[in-house]
Amino acid sequence: MIQQVAEITPTFVTVMMIANYFQSIGDVSRSALLSLSRTYLFAVPLIFLLPLAVGEIGIWLALPVADASLVAVTLMVLKARSAQAEWGLFQVVRQHPRLLPSRGGAVH
Repeated sequence: MIQQVAEITPTFVTVMMIANYFQSIGDVSRSALLSLSRTYLFAVPLIFLLPLAVGEIGIWLALPVADASLVAVTLMVLKARSAQAEWGLFQVVRQHPRLLPSRGGAVH
């Protein structure tokens, strides 16, 4: 059991760190999506639906499928956030007009 928990922990911890990052920068909607979707969007429905499709083993598959779905949602959220960002490791840095020096040499 300890080995299985150790295998799951890095993925779960990484996703929760990303959710906490969004919360810390004030992006509550993305943070809530990542924090709540594993349980309420994926796990609970899958616990009821997978046994209907594949039998008793569906109960055991529900949480791994929910985790994989959460990773997919996290990657989509990060990709969308990266496309919106004006800064970042892989983004072209654009200067905001208010930050450009004025004719008098002072910054607004």
